[in-house]
Amino acid sequence: MYNKNNKWTYIKQMKKGTNTPFYVTPENYTPLYVKDKNETYNDSIFKVIVNNAFINYKGKMKGWELTIITYTDSETGRISEVLFNFADFTPYATIPVSIYRQIETKLIGLKYTLTPLAKTLNYVYQWWAIEPK
Repeated sequence: MYNKNNKWTYIKQMKKGTNTPFYVTPENYTPLYVKDKNETYNDSIFKVIVNNAFINYKGKMKGWELTIITYTDSETGRISEVLFNFADFTPYATIPVSIYRQIETKLIGLKYTLTPLAKTLNYVYQWWAIEPK
């Protein structure tokens, strides 16, 4: 799916002011979000939003995970873009676009507390693989 308003979807995550991509690897892993009440709330509300959106499709999704990618604004800590990733042969390909739009609009604006490293990036990339329950 494509949202023409997205500005980070096809841009590499980089340190601000450089042309150097930033990749998280096992060797350089440093958390980009602070584990606080914002993260705890967002992680739980994230599941509620996805589960509620797929409530009418529960049995159809069993055994299939949906990957949801979020792009968080490094200035504000708020999710600014959402991207859905799934293979076209999965049941997710048969779900109306309105369901994905519903999830997107509810996730956009959720706020995280960012670590100092996260604030040096052009955006913060995060993904979840979730099987709606």
